[in-house]
Amino acid sequence: MAPNGNSNTSAASSASPSSTENKNMQWQMDEEIVISGISGRFPEADNIDELKTNLYEHVDMITADERRWPQGLYGLPSRTGKIKDLSLFDAQFFGVHGKQANNMDPQARLLLELTHEAIVDAGQCHWRA
Repeated sequence: MAPNGNSNTSAASSASPSSTENKNMQWQMDEEIVISGISGRFPEADNIDELKTNLYEHVDMITADERRWPQGLYGLPSRTGKIKDLSLFDAQFFGVHGKQANNMDPQARLLLELTHEAIVDAGQCHWRA
């Protein structure tokens, strides 16, 4: 639904409005949105529960190791937050050929994994045998 409530998608209506028009716009929604599942990967935490534990225990999740990049590369700071292990990916589960999985951007693999985890967390995963 468009910000003005119209669902017209013609070229004339797709032009971006001026800043004064933006102030007067209100989003109109016909349905409520519910966020019922959540997932995430964070520095030194493979999931939200690990992140919570690390935060409560005051664990420093920003490290100075060279796990991903050599120190000083491209002017990166010496201490950075890094995800634990990007090499774990079940290509067969997601229907991705092994060679393609090896060449996929790690962010694309994470997106697949985290989307699946959020759907399972929401209780919306209905397996078919």
